[in-house]
Amino acid sequence: MCGIAGGSRSLTLHIDKALERLAWRGPDSQGRVDAASLAMCVRRLRITDLAAEQPIVVEERGARSAIVFNGSLTQQDALRATLVEAGHAPTTRNDAEVALRLYLAHGIEGLTRLDGHFAFAIHDEARDTLVLGRDRFGEKPLFVAQDARDGLGAEGGANEARFASTPSALRALCGMGAVTVDRRAARRFARFGFFDATKSCLGLPMRALAPASIEAFGSVRRSLLVEPAPTLTTWPSDWREVVRERLRCDRPVGIFLSGGLDSALIASEAAALGAKPICYSLDFEDGKSEGAKAARIAAHLGLPHVRHRIGKEAIDALPQLVELYGLPLGDPSILAVHALALRAREDGVAVVLGGDGADELFHGYRRMRAWPWLRRVSLLAPSGVRRLWRASEGASEGARARRAAGNRDYRELWSLAGRELLDRLFGDAGDDVGDDDAVALAKGDAVSAEAVRELELTEYLANDLLVKTDVGGLAAGIEMRAPYLDARVVDHARAAKTHTTRRSKLPIRALLAERLPRELVRGRKLGFGPPIGAWIRERRAFLRPLVEAGASIVDVDVALQVLDRGADDEAQLVFCLASLGAFARTWKQ
Repeated sequence: MCGIAGGSRSLTLHIDKALERLAWRGPDSQGRVDAASLAMCVRRLRITDLAAEQPIVVEERGARSAIVFNGSLTQQDALRATLVEAGHAPTTRNDAEVALRLYLAHGIEGLTRLDGHFAFAIHDEARDTLVLGRDRFGEKPLFVAQDARDGLGAEGGANEARFASTPSALRALCGMGAVTVDRRAARRFARFGFFDATKSCLGLPMRALAPASIEAFGSVRRSLLVEPAPTLTTWPSDWREVVRERLRCDRPVGIFLSGGLDSALIASEAAALGAKPICYSLDFEDGKSEGAKAARIAAHLGLPHVRHRIGKEAIDALPQLVELYGLPLGDPSILAVHALALRAREDGVAVVLGGDGADELFHGYRRMRAWPWLRRVSLLAPSGVRRLWRASEGASEGARARRAAGNRDYRELWSLAGRELLDRLFGDAGDDVGDDDAVALAKGDAVSAEAVRELELTEYLANDLLVKTDVGGLAAGIEMRAPYLDARVVDHARAAKTHTTRRSKLPIRALLAERLPRELVRGRKLGFGPPIGAWIRERRAFLRPLVEAGASIVDVDVALQVLDRGADDEAQLVFCLASLGAFARTWKQ
């Protein structure tokens, strides 16, 4: 796992600063390559082929092509075989070289064959072209700078492009000063706890490269999709190969075992393959824990297990995580991911497998199964009743359900506050002006189960969960891998009936029933959600200055009232307000 950055040679001094900002993403080594007009750099966390270094440079016919790469590829054996046939055999086992040689052998279109979790930049010196790419769901981040022309070489060469793995590093690369935060975008962040960085970075002059996209800048400007062709999926034989590939690593591997179905299936497959990854689970002070159940699962599978206990002090990591990343982080479970990753790192673990994506693909969230009923109730309810529902406040399940039914908007099931409180905090700016495909879909009167799944994948998973695991894991020196987001698993989930209105995750349940006792398969999972309400109440003095630091974004008096109320159903909103304050404080420096 790595952090990458690059831009014009005129930014040479700033590139060194960008490398400093990326050190947490790649503590093992660093490197850079300079072309006539463009320089690229990388900080590397060594995972595969520990002796290989980046950037990787290949010279053909007197011209150089270079790559900086973050992440790892799957189904590499097949890709390497095709490269050998094409006369472009890789000389290392580093994933970056596979991507570069696919480009050299087949051009930009060759890069659409990639699967896995990755972000990369390839500089083609002969064509003065920079190619940027990102994986199917956006597991790995990549940001590009913007100016009035989009800042990416719409005219001229690749040297106009500026990119980095994080907003913090891109800020250093471009020498950006203080910024004015977009209150409307901040309101949307506080409403959901996440935002789409491909559309807005809260006023920062940058954007995230869209997931599943390849963009080329310079002498050629193109945009392509990374969407691996559907494969004939055979569950569970493909699943075994998926887990086998995710376990492939030259350093120790672990599994975050929450006690739920998703991570239990990963652990059971690892055990069936003869692997012995360490399983890690959390116990929360002042909250529910699944450590005991996870310990029973690990013991049944014959895998080593570590229970780690954390308390209110975990919340103190929030300002540092926001500063490292450069954008606010709204999901409190990042504290759990980060704390457990730190514990795994103590054991020398460098890669951890987790269950991200399973809930979205296999309809694991209660809200996904509740939506058909809410939609029917909404269609039958009188307009006056729906008007009352729209005015519901709070973030309890009931309040979210009433707003969703009142607005006929699935997204309200993610919401953290009602309109009245958001108006008081941010002003009556609104966050729904305009319309796009996601908004239109969420507000549709006939949102199907398949459409809800796509909303969860492209909005909640991409903009919340994957950001949380990437930042929380790498800030501790851990690469997080998500087997359920492999193209073969995704294709299977989309092609098969994976849920009913009452039960979810049918393929996962069926397979686990063959491997674990019934009592370990049943029950509602608790996951890595910390008791954030209790923690906030106990750490109110620590959070108060953070909330106050957001005075340019929110009405601080109202924000402090919410903090002092200490209500559990407002706890994530308070977490978001503190995160916005940490973000504002960082970008004033």
